Amino acid sequence: MSENRLPDYLDHIQQAATDARSFVEGMAKDDFLADKRTQRAQRDFLERHLAAWAPLVRAEVNAKVTTQFFVALADLAERFVAADLERVRRELAP
Repeated sequence: MSENRLPDYLDHIQQAATDARSFVEGMAKDDFLADKRTQRAQRDFLERHLAAWAPLVRAEVNAKVTTQFFVALADLAERFVAADLERVRRELAP
């Protein structure tokens, strides 16, 4: 990893998206919503990837970018991922 770049997780994220699509392909909407495996997979993906990566990106942007738009965008993205993760965790709570 160079000094100015975070690791590129794009290939890994694309594979996870492909796996998720193939898992739910052909499922009826009600079956999809009732199947907690999909919510667990979403939670796991958020925890392992986006929620782990978003704070690093925001910190990197805050440290190296002076354009306020991108600083605010990185902050918004991090907060969105955290809120989505919390929502999924609530849906999975007993």
